[in-house]
Amino acid sequence: MQAALGGPNKYAGKTPPAAHKHIFITDEVFNARQAILMDSFKECQTPQVMIDQWIKIEAAFYGRVVKKTIDECEMRYKVEGIRDFANPRI
Repeated sequence: MQAALGGPNKYAGKTPPAAHKHIFITDEVFNARQAILMDSFKECQTPQVMIDQWIKIEAAFYGRVVKKTIDECEMRYKVEGIRDFANPRI
């Protein structure tokens, strides 16, 4: 995200789909996170142009991280289960 918003490209981690494959991210979870993010942007007085760019980039990953059923999740490690955050609070 840093590079996409004009900063240096120093991220060496996993892509969002790979990093979130073990998390049951539903529409409800995605929307709850989005509401928290928007509140944070507002609190930090983030310029609207930056918010719009962030949301546009994030939307490109929506279909690759949001899952319809928990069966779409994959474990990362044998000792770690699937993460399920039922009933997120907005």
